[in-house]
Amino acid sequence: MRRILTTLVSCTLAALTPAADAPVLAQLTISDGQRLVQHFKAGVFGRLWSDPALAPLRARVDEQMPMIEAELGFSPLALPESLTSAQATMFGLPAGAAAADVAAYKKSPDFGLQAGLGKLAAQIFAKFKDAGEPAVVLGASEALLLPRQQGTLVRIGEMLLMGSRAKRLIPTPIAPSEHDLTVSFHGQFLADTIRNTLTPQEVEKADLFIKALHRFLVPMTSHVDFTPTHVASYAAAQTTLPFLTPADLTLCGRLPATAYSVSAIGFDGAVLWDDLIAPLLAAAAASEGTTAEALVQPANEQLSAFGATTSVQDLVSGLRGTVLFAQTPGAPFPGYTLGIPRSPALDQVLSIVLKQLGNELPAEGEAMPLAFPNVPLPVNLVRDRGHWVITTDTTLATTWSTTPDGGWLASPLGKLATEKSGPGKAGKGALMLSVSDTAAELRAMQGYVGMGLGSLPLEPKEKQAVMRAFSMLITNAGLSYEVLQQRGDSLVSEGQSMLGGSSIAVVAIIAAIAIPNLLESRVAANEAAAAMSLKSGVFPAQVQFQGGGYRDLDGDGIGEFGFFSEMSGGPVAGPKNDIKLKLLDERWNSPLPEVNGYNFVMYLPDGQGGAYGATDKLPEKIADAANAGEKYFVAYAWPIDDSNGRRAFALTNAGTAYSIFANELPEGVPAWNTVFGGEGKGWQDQPVWPQHQRRDGGPRPAPQQKAEDPADAPAF
Repeated sequence: MRRILTTLVSCTLAALTPAADAPVLAQLTISDGQRLVQHFKAGVFGRLWSDPALAPLRARVDEQMPMIEAELGFSPLALPESLTSAQATMFGLPAGAAAADVAAYKKSPDFGLQAGLGKLAAQIFAKFKDAGEPAVVLGASEALLLPRQQGTLVRIGEMLLMGSRAKRLIPTPIAPSEHDLTVSFHGQFLADTIRNTLTPQEVEKADLFIKALHRFLVPMTSHVDFTPTHVASYAAAQTTLPFLTPADLTLCGRLPATAYSVSAIGFDGAVLWDDLIAPLLAAAAASEGTTAEALVQPANEQLSAFGATTSVQDLVSGLRGTVLFAQTPGAPFPGYTLGIPRSPALDQVLSIVLKQLGNELPAEGEAMPLAFPNVPLPVNLVRDRGHWVITTDTTLATTWSTTPDGGWLASPLGKLATEKSGPGKAGKGALMLSVSDTAAELRAMQGYVGMGLGSLPLEPKEKQAVMRAFSMLITNAGLSYEVLQQRGDSLVSEGQSMLGGSSIAVVAIIAAIAIPNLLESRVAANEAAAAMSLKSGVFPAQVQFQGGGYRDLDGDGIGEFGFFSEMSGGPVAGPKNDIKLKLLDERWNSPLPEVNGYNFVMYLPDGQGGAYGATDKLPEKIADAANAGEKYFVAYAWPIDDSNGRRAFALTNAGTAYSIFANELPEGVPAWNTVFGGEGKGWQDQPVWPQHQRRDGGPRPAPQQKAEDPADAPAF
């Protein structure tokens, strides 16, 4: 009642207090949820998912959905259909925050979340009712205090709100926006918040890092929009990065017209060292009570040991010009090419490395093959007037120095790069530019996707659907780009792609198609591993441990069961017992081991009708505990979180495994007698959990025996 009244009073006061208080560190906003959903459905992936070719995969999802709905209490597919708007905000501490506010923030950071979810809001709230304590919040339909100081969950009609402070439980109007998704971040507010949580001595050191990173601790905004053909992105930061210089696209012009992914970025290494690296080294040196020279000395000594007279600073400062990375067609692997500006320091280091490999530097304009152990690709080193080029494309290695115009700038991708690189001479406006032909990238991966499908738990018709979908993606894919430019006092990035970047698109394609199966297979694998660990790992280890008499607290010559750590190299309880066992591997050498996504705990009887764990003291009546410990033990396994498994397991001294759904367990470590029925139940009682069944519904093989009597455990 006291907590309820406190919440009521604090929320009432919050409603009467102006909301403008803490600075906003980061914020994600969806101003129109239904517009975002419609835009996504009209896009490439939305159209692909609804295509008849993917009917077998949709059927698989539909088949699994009832189980997921039963566990969640609502349909996850209804979530996007119900979303009207959403906003998630992380707040910081203002400069000069009161000590009480700082202490509260360190204990629980300040955040707020609100989402309009229609009728689904009540269903989602109902799912959390058993996890929290009822609360009273002014104007709320219902409210809960969540456990472990996770905040308060509130439903106001069709809106859900969650926050760590009472003032975050008041709905905030979300301004209309023309963009589907907007994200903002303020680096200086983050720095101020960090400073407020530090001691004066720590602040002095932190300020050195903050000063070194001042160009990055600025306001940033970005937005994402879904279109029928691509995803458009935009980001702007109020800063300049003087160590980035315009990328030279004429370097890219040496590539063949078939190059399907090209990235270029301009560097001034001397400015990079002076403006960023040197200040960071100075800050780190001051923090550690040393000098910047001392921090880089080991690296410089390593260079000297190889015979180099150059330094780390020379290598970084010599990086002046355009760095290039490209992919070209090849079989069985694509060709990869990296171009790095030459400098006296880099020339010297490369010369030393090649001599170690038994080679000399190639002459200017020439190429030479490099042999690396266990590298299945041909690697070539090309030396031209301004760059070192390392490539696995043997054709490009022979034409790089002799063909200034390889045809790439005249290709559709090259024309896109020239168009997006900015005003003036080609490439002079873009500090960084990345362009790709997504269809070509996907074609290069198509064979590997087919090979990878063999490891997924899919039916043949489902695998065929995946490959058809992949082919459809190739048909719909276009050209992608990302460009970084300095526009006045802002650093601006713009781009468009199939899904946020060509490389991300490839990952997203596979994830969007296979994620239901991958998630299910991971859960199934972890659950099977947990059950197997108890039945085939822990139980045999206990049999050997007890039978070997390694733990004999009452000295009667009959061994007792033990804890995980005792069976995996940890100390074994008993007088002058220094034996180190390896009945279980070292992962189990802990009071609460975490193995394959599951937590484990072991209990032994205390001789008085109860139990004790590995972190408890030995029972006072040691003889009674030892006698009972010769007969009984119980072990539990439960998932670390929902993504690792859905079932909890128990193993008794009879060697039988039991299981229930993990969400049926109380929060935290299971009590020792949970499998026997909980409070009031003990070692002589029958387990109330059902015997463990395979996920496919088939029972695990079990010996033919009468109903288990714990006292009928094998005589060890």
